[in-house]
Amino acid sequence: MTFIGLAVCLAIFLAVERLITPIYDFGTSLDASIPLIPWSYVIYVSFFPFVVVLSAYTPRDRFKTFMLAAGLSFIGAMVCFFLFPETLPRPDLSVIENEFLRQRFTHMWTVDLACNGFPSLHVVVTCLACHIMANAGCRRIAWTFGVLVIISTLTVKQHTLADVAGGVLLASMACILAEKLLSSPRVSAQPNVLIE
Repeated sequence: MTFIGLAVCLAIFLAVERLITPIYDFGTSLDASIPLIPWSYVIYVSFFPFVVVLSAYTPRDRFKTFMLAAGLSFIGAMVCFFLFPETLPRPDLSVIENEFLRQRFTHMWTVDLACNGFPSLHVVVTCLACHIMANAGCRRIAWTFGVLVIISTLTVKQHTLADVAGGVLLASMACILAEKLLSSPRVSAQPNVLIE
C-alpha cells in the first residue's frame, strides 16, 4: 500500500512539475555556503526505502494517520508549487569526480526539475514518517536518519533552507490536522474508511 501510494504521488508530482515555470529563487548566502557533497546522494535516495521499512512495522491506526497527513501535505505542496515556483541554480556536475554519482545526479536533475522545491516533500514525508510511524523503540534511530536525509536535501543541492523550513512547517500542520480529523467521533466510528 505504501509503495503504491508513493508511486502514485511521485507520478503526479513528476507530471505536474512539467507544467510549472520556475520564478522565485529562495536561495541565500547561507545556502550558497553549503557544499555539494556527492556521496550524500546515497542518503538522499535512501529516503524511499526508509519510509517503506518504517511503514512495514507501523500499527494500522498510525499508518492511517501517516497516509492522511502525507495526502494533505501532498495537496498543500502542489498548491505551493504553483503559487511559488522555485528556480534553483544547480552546480556544474563536472566537479563530481565519481562517474557513477555524476550519472545519478544527471538523472536526478533531469527527472526532478528545480521548480518544485518549496516546500520540500522529501522533508515533509521524512518528518511525518519519523513522528508518526517510528515507534518508541526506534524513534531516536529514525530521527537520526531522518535528520541526515533532511541535511542531504541541501548537500545534493536539491533544496534550499527555505524549502526545508517550509517542509517542516507543512509536515507539522498536516500531522496536527490528520490527527484531529481521525480523532473526530465521525471518523472514529468508521475505522476502515481511509484504508479499505
